[in-house]
Amino acid sequence: MTSPKTDWHQDLTSAFRKTDELLQFLKISEIKASYAAERDFSTLVTRHYAEQMIPGNSQDPLLLQVLAQGNETLSAPGFSAD
Repeated sequence: MTSPKTDWHQDLTSAFRKTDELLQFLKISEIKASYAAERDFSTLVTRHYAEQMIPGNSQDPLLLQVLAQGNETLSAPGFSAD
């Protein structure tokens, strides 16, 4: 299956850069997004990728791949900050 060629510059220009904007686009109002984690893991989701997600589904696997989670800010023994 081939996809139409897109201008990646335009894709990045119109990408979601804030979790709130992405969640609004997906019509998701309640979710356990971690805004503290978002400071360390910034949001950058192209509209094409977001369009593959199921609106209203806060457990969509594609969404969970790009959503900053609170457990990403926890310290783990034996690991240090990069």
